[in-house]
Amino acid sequence: MSRRKRKTTPLTKWLLEYAYSSETNLTELATRAGLSQGTLRSLVYYPERKPSLETCLRLAKVTDKTTDEILSLAGIGDIRQPSKDFHPDRLNLLNTYDQLPAELQKATLQISLIFKNTLIQE
Repeated sequence: MSRRKRKTTPLTKWLLEYAYSSETNLTELATRAGLSQGTLRSLVYYPERKPSLETCLRLAKVTDKTTDEILSLAGIGDIRQPSKDFHPDRLNLLNTYDQLPAELQKATLQISLIFKNTLIQE
């Protein structure tokens, strides 16, 4: 049985190299970054997927790369430029959220889910 060669992107290559050099795995790296366990594996197995801005910010927080470097590896343009993908206030909201204590982050997430569900039902 032949193995299919997996396509790599600069982000997937960096993720694998970082995990190897840090003597960790993608699941552990995702956990340290506050991401779901399969998030980084998904980016490796499906390299055509682009990570979210939140994923890039969280990776930058726990690695030796800046957010701009990770965005570049992911093929995402400069988030400071207007884009249909990112609302201009999104980065400020994410930075503010990341500075909240864990209890307030959890409460904020619960409130946003309630609000989202209310909007969907209307």
